Amino acid sequence: MNFNGKSVSGYVKDPSDLTIYWEKEIDGLIFMLDYLTELFPHMPICDLRIGRSIEDTETVIEWINKRDEPEVERCSLCYSDTARDVSNILDNVNITSVLEIFMKLPEDFKCDLLQNLKLFGCAHAKWISRDQLFQMNYEQIDLRETNFKNRDISDLVNKIMNGDLSAIRFCNIVLVSPRMDEIVSGINYEKVPSQLNCYLRPTKYGRHSFNVYGVYDYERADGKIVSICSGFPDSITRNIMIFVRSKTEPLELLNLN
Repeated sequence: MNFNGKSVSGYVKDPSDLTIYWEKEIDGLIFMLDYLTELFPHMPICDLRIGRSIEDTETVIEWINKRDEPEVERCSLCYSDTARDVSNILDNVNITSVLEIFMKLPEDFKCDLLQNLKLFGCAHAKWISRDQLFQMNYEQIDLRETNFKNRDISDLVNKIMNGDLSAIRFCNIVLVSPRMDEIVSGINYEKVPSQLNCYLRPTKYGRHSFNVYGVYDYERADGKIVSICSGFPDSITRNIMIFVRSKTEPLELLNLN
């Protein structure tokens, strides 16, 4: 097959299935990316998934940063050789909307959190500190396997209520030993029983769906309702959710957007 003057081995199974063979995969990937960029100069990078060696990752980062428009809308870190590899990506890739970290990082891993994300998700979040949690002014947050305690959730709700984290719309945090009475006792605002009962579908940015059952509601100064929620009715699970909505939204919400 001829690609812009370069002969490569490959075949077309059908119009939507093109298979190309390369001696070194990363060389083939970069060549195809260059080829597509010539065809579509303003093609955005919608989804970057990292699961390769450090050398391959650095090659991809170099290619991204050479583009006229180097922004990456979504970055998913699935597998990586070292924490240094993750730091390299976070320091050198301009991620604009979504960062998901699925790989397990050491608990002493340190990095500066990205600003202005729409969604941040971390499957193994024991490395995330309490101070970092309180910096996450993102629309959607999903943190699993955390070291956070009930008091941390109380303080997070207080920050949402006083307007310090005004962007948060939905937050799911998995605690080790959740106790709703401890969480509520640390919240400095008047509560009322919640009638919230809804199903949140995956959104443009979020991959997961959630059954949300409100436990208590708090009314913020701007009129928004901040609900503390569980994943099951009349019971407290390890998943503690915080949902922020306006009074006019129906309780049977189907989507965050």
